[in-house]
Amino acid sequence: MSHAPVGGAGLTTAKERHYAYLASRMSALSATLQHTQHYMTIASEQAAYMKDLGVGQASLFMAALDQVDRENEKAQNKDA
Repeated sequence: MSHAPVGGAGLTTAKERHYAYLASRMSALSATLQHTQHYMTIASEQAAYMKDLGVGQASLFMAALDQVDRENEKAQNKDA
């Protein structure tokens, strides 16, 4: 009956393979986080543009509402 080595070279190569695998996964994770950071920066810039578009759209709605209110007041004054 042969016994596998409990320590020594077998354990060392398993650890080395495990560490190499972990290093490759950490490298992949780092690359993914860099991509995520890049996309978050872009999203942040786009959010500022969206805010400006929202302000412009809101001012258009307010101006249109003001015009409609003035026209309604003129129509009511003519009827009275």
